[in-house]
Amino acid sequence: MHLVGRLMETVGASQPGPPAANIDLAILLLGRVRRVQDLLPRQEAYIDLLAEHIGNTGPNIRNNPEIFPLMHALLERPRRNDEIDSCLFRIAVHVGLVSTHSISADSLGPKYWRLWHSHRVILHTHAGTFEDVTSTTTIALDRTDSVILLPTRGLFADLLPTELYPHPQQPVDRNTLYSQIQESLSLLESYCPLLRSRVDSTARTIVATARSYSCRLMYFGGIFIDVSVKDPIALAEAILHEYSHLELWRLWEVSPVLAVKHDGTYVESPVTGRLLPKDIMAQAYLIYLECSMFLSWAADTCNSTSARVRANTLAAGAEELGSRLLSLCSPGNDRALRELLSFGQEWTPS
Repeated sequence: MHLVGRLMETVGASQPGPPAANIDLAILLLGRVRRVQDLLPRQEAYIDLLAEHIGNTGPNIRNNPEIFPLMHALLERPRRNDEIDSCLFRIAVHVGLVSTHSISADSLGPKYWRLWHSHRVILHTHAGTFEDVTSTTTIALDRTDSVILLPTRGLFADLLPTELYPHPQQPVDRNTLYSQIQESLSLLESYCPLLRSRVDSTARTIVATARSYSCRLMYFGGIFIDVSVKDPIALAEAILHEYSHLELWRLWEVSPVLAVKHDGTYVESPVTGRLLPKDIMAQAYLIYLECSMFLSWAADTCNSTSARVRANTLAAGAEELGSRLLSLCSPGNDRALRELLSFGQEWTPS
């Protein structure tokens, strides 16, 4: 089993209640909306309807990344009733409770609507009309309900600045990209079938762009992958890296006692040289270990020198980062960080 999966199983065995991996993040956040917003009875009833519907669906809806920006908008601060109604309506569209035939382009606004997981379409609304752009913006992945979103100008204008989702400089060859991602996912499956299953379940949307990252829980279920990476092993590492961040952010959300808190301390990554908050680098420590184990396997299996070099770099980086993080732990404090480091050391290959 892969490292993050081991961590979730360990948590599930040591804490009461359902395992963290089985806790529905969408329903958890909907429940919190009730505490933030002064809801009308009809809005309470609508949230009940949404929660019931989400609970009865598979991961394609439960981990649909499009619903999470709307939930976070409702959790940021108290909203007016019309704002609450708008967010709940849009969530209903994204979970499939409202058909695209029963809404107008004006109600959606002039933008892209990424409705793949609920309606199998991507719509561009402009001047009060719909344009179906599904065929030019999506590639469906085999064996799953997951999707690749192709680089498209303005596709994430509602969510991301152009620095994070830049306008594509040149078209991406659909067939080549599909083959590269399928090959990378097949490598992850050969390495650990359970890992591939969890990637399929959690990372419902793979967004092809110019750099690899995730948006934490703001876009849970989606990962952004640098498609300039051509080597399937390196691409598999990028997918594993960003998927692992999603799982760790979810774990910390549903089990706050395990969360490493951002206290204003920054740590330099021995791998990238970047100075990042302590909580992010705590995740990086586990992810470096996770990826180094996968890359060691890939180096042996695929006879790849570059994978061996990268595996050694990440393993050494994890060891150094663990030491840096441990030096920040004060006596009697930082329990979550100490436990995370202890867990990583337990599974570090000798």
